[in-house]
Amino acid sequence: MAHSNPIWQFFHKVRDSKVKCKDCNKLYSLGSDHPRFQTVTGLRSHLAKCHNDINETLLKRAAENDGFGFGFGASSAGQFRFRPKLKKVVSVGL
Repeated sequence: MAHSNPIWQFFHKVRDSKVKCKDCNKLYSLGSDHPRFQTVTGLRSHLAKCHNDINETLLKRAAENDGFGFGFGASSAGQFRFRPKLKKVVSVGL
């Protein structure tokens, strides 16, 4: 299955729930063995903390696409920030 998130240019899967950074070869977890529950949050954090040049490239690509589809956008400080996902709240009378 092809990944649409541009972060996958910097990581590759080695097992169902583990990925390896292509730059430093460190292993990271996707959080679950089940694809539906996997997340790239740790991968984003790794790039921001350890590979600032790669992180800046990723942020520029997200800014060009206005951050849509990537779950984050560039902030004024140059760090990534997560965009809140809106949920519909339904009140039920008791």
